[in-house]
Amino acid sequence: MRHEVFTTVGAAVTVAAISALSGCATQPTVHGARPSPLHLIDAGGGVAAMGRPEPAAGAGGAEPPYVLRTTLPTGTPAPAAVWSLPVATNSDATRIAATLGTTATPTAVDGGWVVRTGGRLLTVRADGSWSLGADCLPDTPIEQENVQVGCATATTTTTQQPLGPTPAAARELAVPLLAALGWSDGVIDVEQGQPTTSVSSRRTVGGLDTADWTTTLTFTATGRLDAASGWATTPVAGRDYPLVSAPQALRALADQPRPMIAQPCRIRSDGKPGCAPPTPVVITRVRLGLALRHEPSRPALVPAWLFDVARGTQPLAVVAVAPQFLTTPTPVPMGVPDRPR
Repeated sequence: MRHEVFTTVGAAVTVAAISALSGCATQPTVHGARPSPLHLIDAGGGVAAMGRPEPAAGAGGAEPPYVLRTTLPTGTPAPAAVWSLPVATNSDATRIAATLGTTATPTAVDGGWVVRTGGRLLTVRADGSWSLGADCLPDTPIEQENVQVGCATATTTTTQQPLGPTPAAARELAVPLLAALGWSDGVIDVEQGQPTTSVSSRRTVGGLDTADWTTTLTFTATGRLDAASGWATTPVAGRDYPLVSAPQALRALADQPRPMIAQPCRIRSDGKPGCAPPTPVVITRVRLGLALRHEPSRPALVPAWLFDVARGTQPLAVVAVAPQFLTTPTPVPMGVPDRPR
């Protein structure tokens, strides 16, 4: 069991205030064999930018992009494991199908398995991910289904459409399914919409919170499961990697695109047309966790600093692996695994 010791700095500091802290962070020491570099397609531009000079936040009167309303851990945590997500099997596909209410036998296709049931299509991919949604091409031979292509449907929000179930009702519908899927121990977020309500579960792995790795169930006003997505396999711990400090990660976060959090249009103080720049994103909690990221051929849960933000239900994640242990390959489409056997 690892023990990590952090000190804290005062609340309500901007990202500019932590640039000096990040420069003083202790460089990680690698004991034993050097781990192989991680080839992450979606590590985020901020990780590679950690060695660049810090731009002056707030220059020219602009507000800083992020403001801390919490304490920020300092110091460099101990190396932590990258968790691999095993490939799915036919048994996993059969289990997911049965849990979602169908006894149909999954059909093996390139890259996974598919099940048609009641006008819906369940897809279980070899990388361990799965989804349930509309069957857009019901006349296509099932053996020709493409597990990488989803079906997008558009809905119009009008006063005539009912709201989805209340958060309490949706949670009650979701809990038994989440338990059967192995996700009952997750942090549950509920978002009521029109005409559906979604319930998402974020599990902990190795005692760490996760980001971007969720199982989500969406219900109609009548309580019918309308859509779903999740992961079928259990993560396996791999090699430990040296990490960066929270101040370094916050500095990197400022280089990434800001999250899309709804804000009203503010009148510009200079009288020019258009909206004033958005107010800073308020960070309410910072802790070390894991985030779903992808190597060229597989997904993984990678150590990451997680930043909870005001008016947001999902944390922002910055990969915490030290940049010298990351490579930045040219992003390419995810390869389709061979037909499962």
